[in-house]
Amino acid sequence: MSNDNSVIPFSEFDDDRPIPFIVADKWNFSLTYIEGEYGFLYSVRDWVAGLVGEENVNQTLKNMRRTSELVFSKHQLPYKASNEKTYQMEFTDEDGLYQIAQYLRVTKERASLREIKDYLVKAGVFVDKIRRNPDEGIETLEDHKEYKRLIASGFSRVEARQWIQRREKGIATRKEITAVWAERGAKGRDYADLTNQATEVAIGKTATQLRRELTIKRNDSLRPYLSTMELTELDITETLAKGLHIERDSQGKPELSEDIGDVRPIMDAARPEIEKAFSKKRPRRQQTLL
Repeated sequence: MSNDNSVIPFSEFDDDRPIPFIVADKWNFSLTYIEGEYGFLYSVRDWVAGLVGEENVNQTLKNMRRTSELVFSKHQLPYKASNEKTYQMEFTDEDGLYQIAQYLRVTKERASLREIKDYLVKAGVFVDKIRRNPDEGIETLEDHKEYKRLIASGFSRVEARQWIQRREKGIATRKEITAVWAERGAKGRDYADLTNQATEVAIGKTATQLRRELTIKRNDSLRPYLSTMELTELDITETLAKGLHIERDSQGKPELSEDIGDVRPIMDAARPEIEKAFSKKRPRRQQTLL
């Protein structure tokens, strides 16, 4: 596991970062993280401070350690502070952060905690678990607003489930590539520019152009407005670009942009076949009632 840790560089772009990063940005607190082979681990102390306030964090951590009700995966890892000294700090994964948020009680002194809890419920945490555990009940998925929206617009139950699974797969890829950009020197506006380039390579228009055409707010995710085919094309583009970033050890926006540009001829060649495959319809099978 890498011991490279920092505060995530937030910016205004098509926001499919891991949910803890978005929460930290939205409620204006720093969240130290470490990225390793198995994904992101986050500072428990930073997360608790963001939920209950810096003045309450030490007592809250003491109370958490005393209880047997709260059990989550914890890792003691080295952390280099701003004074250049190295300390041992507790880190946990996303599920650990969500368990902590669920465990903490809302009080008058924790004014933002209820808002954060509500946001976690609405931000796709539960739907992401369905993606990872597709055998969970369809009734739960049917309660999700995206599923209802798709059914209302004419999707079948199977098509709606497939679209949500494809979107969630694309979000996971998006998280991975933006993390690679952060590691390799992207800053501020670079994220929006690289996102525009990748989207244009994938589906022929930049994210900015699509937002204008579809009258989508700048900070709203574009993915809910894309077809299954477009989501697939974007996922392939970002996966290939991420692979080039890593293979070439690209650093800085010019090199990252060059990698995305090198994906263009691949997508230009593949797109007709992708579109042909998605346009192919099978005859509807007759349902047999048991």
